Amino acid sequence: MKEVYRGFSGAAKRVKSTTASSQWTTIEGDQTIPNSSKDVVVGNTGVKESAKSINGHLEQVLNKK
Repeated sequence: MKEVYRGFSGAAKRVKSTTASSQWTTIEGDQTIPNSSKDVVVGNTGVKESAKSINGHLEQVLNKK
């Protein structure tokens, strides 16, 4: 194996995929992650507060039945 591919190969052996969710388009559409990141960067919210908010929103949207 070429040296350039060894890192990718090693990572591929350790990766754990996530299950697909039909609700993921909602998260992309409402810009949850970019908006939360922006709020932290410009100082509107703290990291912990933002993470808690994102987590709650992700749980609610992605776990819809």
